Amino acid sequence: RHRQVLEPFVLTKGAREHGPAEDGDPAGTVEAGGTYQAAEQTVTLRARAAVPQDWAGQRVFLALEFGGAETLVYIDGQPAQAIDNQHHELLLADPAQGGRTYDLALAAYTGTADAQKQGGWSGAGRASVADDQVLVTLRTAELQAIDRATEALFYDMGVAFESAKTLDPNSREYVTVMNVLDAATNLLDFSRGAQDDAFYASAAKAREYVQENFYRKYHADPDFAPTLWATGHAHIDTAWLWRLAHTHQKIGRTFSTALALMEQYPDYHFSASQPQQYAYLKADYPEVYARVKEAVKRGQWEPVGGMWVESDCNVVSGESLVRQFLYGLRFFDQEFGHHTNVVWLPDVFGYSAAFPQIIKKAGMKYFMTIKIYWSQINKPPYQTFEWEGLDGTTVLTHFSPLGDYNAHMTPEQWQRNWAEYKQKHLNDSALYIYGYGDGGGGPTRQMLERAERGKDFPGMPRVKLTTNEAFFEDLERQVKDNPMLPRWVGELYLEYHRGTYTSQGRNKRFNRQSEILLQTAEQIASLALLTAGAAYPQAEINKAWELTLLNQFHDIIPGSSIHAVYDDSTKDYITILGLAANAADEALMALADKIPTQAGDVVLYNPLSWARSDVAELPRDLNLPGQHVTDFDGAEKTLVHLNGLPALGYDTLQSEPLPLLGDAHGDSGLSVSTEALENRFFKVTLDANGEVTSVYDKRANREVIDQNAYCKGNALLTFEDKPMTYDAWDIDIYYGDKMTPVQQLDSIEVIEQGPLRATVEVRRSFGVGSRIAQRISVYRDLPRIDFATDADWQERSTLLKAAFPVTVHSARATYDIQFGNLERPTHWNTSWDWARFEVCGH
Repeated sequence: RHRQVLEPFVLTKGAREHGPAEDGDPAGTVEAGGTYQAAEQTVTLRARAAVPQDWAGQRVFLALEFGGAETLVYIDGQPAQAIDNQHHELLLADPAQGGRTYDLALAAYTGTADAQKQGGWSGAGRASVADDQVLVTLRTAELQAIDRATEALFYDMGVAFESAKTLDPNSREYVTVMNVLDAATNLLDFSRGAQDDAFYASAAKAREYVQENFYRKYHADPDFAPTLWATGHAHIDTAWLWRLAHTHQKIGRTFSTALALMEQYPDYHFSASQPQQYAYLKADYPEVYARVKEAVKRGQWEPVGGMWVESDCNVVSGESLVRQFLYGLRFFDQEFGHHTNVVWLPDVFGYSAAFPQIIKKAGMKYFMTIKIYWSQINKPPYQTFEWEGLDGTTVLTHFSPLGDYNAHMTPEQWQRNWAEYKQKHLNDSALYIYGYGDGGGGPTRQMLERAERGKDFPGMPRVKLTTNEAFFEDLERQVKDNPMLPRWVGELYLEYHRGTYTSQGRNKRFNRQSEILLQTAEQIASLALLTAGAAYPQAEINKAWELTLLNQFHDIIPGSSIHAVYDDSTKDYITILGLAANAADEALMALADKIPTQAGDVVLYNPLSWARSDVAELPRDLNLPGQHVTDFDGAEKTLVHLNGLPALGYDTLQSEPLPLLGDAHGDSGLSVSTEALENRFFKVTLDANGEVTSVYDKRANREVIDQNAYCKGNALLTFEDKPMTYDAWDIDIYYGDKMTPVQQLDSIEVIEQGPLRATVEVRRSFGVGSRIAQRISVYRDLPRIDFATDADWQERSTLLKAAFPVTVHSARATYDIQFGNLERPTHWNTSWDWARFEVCGH
């Protein structure tokens, strides 16, 4: 009804890490319509806003709109709410006090120029970028007095009109809606303009007419109309087109907005997962965190998920999945006294068959995702089912039929959500997740106004603002013991984003090293505590595990974030591996002090849960007898043979001669040349180009390499990798249409001749400067052939694979996964088979 442009903001280039900068030297002013430049930077804008005297008693909003920045607004020094691409206003006072003055401080963050260009960042699409600088525009900056009745009429008529467009034009509901809208429109007085008092008086009359003749008169049949259980959400990718440092700010902005809307809409429920994000909030914005805890107590705020972050579920280890729940649920219990039963993973790229038993053993009951509905070829045949894992454990699972975790609370979506639900014979409800996400933001005031009118609208599903836990409890009640409830057995394979198994290979290697070393460090430290009384490094191990779990977020470890994220994660992994190695070393030293040894002895510990016979590479300077070798990096090592190193146990290597060929083993037959490698188990034959033409298994008396195949053994093959859309995420099935072998031979030579191991090294070059070195090894005592590959890969849009065509006939192949294995077809009989052309195995 009234608007007043704010005075120019004083701009300070810089800010505290989480909050506005203290008063300092101004870098200029910015007024409505003005601009400033920034990139990956938070600036502070300060101004004072005075409510005009004649606005007393009215509902006054602060209206702000930025092009190119996400902002947390502080009012009188306290964080109030975010302003971003979806949230352009915040309630300043209702009712307003005439003459009241507010101190405004805006902490405005601008993402990287690269993220702005990609368009996925929530401040993007409205800012121009030049020379890696973003031109931020303050599009709107004003106080607005909003007329209650007119705004209510806007939503009353808007929801009715949008609902009518989804209804059958011949239906009673459609005719009723249109008649009421027509009559209400005729009551509006536009004769002297929409800023005239006569217009506002007529708007109040029209609003009362719509309420009396429609909203209070017609209601959906409570015994028939389906229900959409609507939960507010703001999916915040812990890293993606922004670094972790900026996620801290996104959390502060998004959570402040959710709290501000809760004060205005008592029925509004908001859910947020990822305890890591709550931990960030607690450290960065303690006053906001205290308000979140109060909202959890009164039931408006729902902590969901239970995992430390919304983790990838294919690449990571079983122990990591367990730790995700251990650390996440423990945080919720300690901080909120709250246990969630809902596993919340809307945006993860497929789900392991080991997951149901992990969920149940974590004390949880329900599973929700969205992403599986994005499959390219075969859509899930149902959205409500029991999901059965490896050991027969089942969890009640539900996909939101809309297939979106960023829904906008519109009548069209309400109808589509229910229309897409395939199991109306089972129950009369479905989950509806609304609110802007990816970069955070969450629901808006406009969404909540529409939700209010969708609670009981003729001809439409009923919208019920609620929690996820309440939905699943009702769903369980409706489908319990129903023989028609379907069951899905095995993995939930996403027919999409298959490139996430291989993108950013360095990160995946760091992750596995961290998982293994942390488990080893814990195990050894526990033994050192029990047997030697050594102190257990609890704080260091917890810190290392939290960093490991954090970097398993579903846009970090899959390789789908911006480059800067991987600069940060590499630093994290260096910290993790350092903490774990120190913990293991100190525990090993404590254990070694309890083991009787002589000068020059070396104690080796086996962290595996089975006895191990293998060859170990030890530093040359230990002066142990053995075979001297040099690794890819030029480091000098000594090979020693370990025979039956006990499970979770140790053995002592002494400075005495190593048994050589023929000693206690008989003639091993170990021999090597550039044409063949041989021992008592195998004979591996190479052609002049260094490719494997034969692997003869002496124990089985059979040839292993298929002599009629399209390529030889250990064939290095490249494929053009140009997916239809998401380069970091996807590998599309047509990649196999364009294959080029890596065959240029630079050198082939024997580099190890025994007595423990024989090795041939093959070096190749390819493309724009890629170099590949391979070492093919056989052993005196091990029935194993190693292919160790070191690739300096300089190609773009190119996949590299190693092919081994073998004389094995099987309709299925077995793959390791967490805590077990599963079988997948080796044929393409059905669309479900050929859609699974890239899979994950451990």
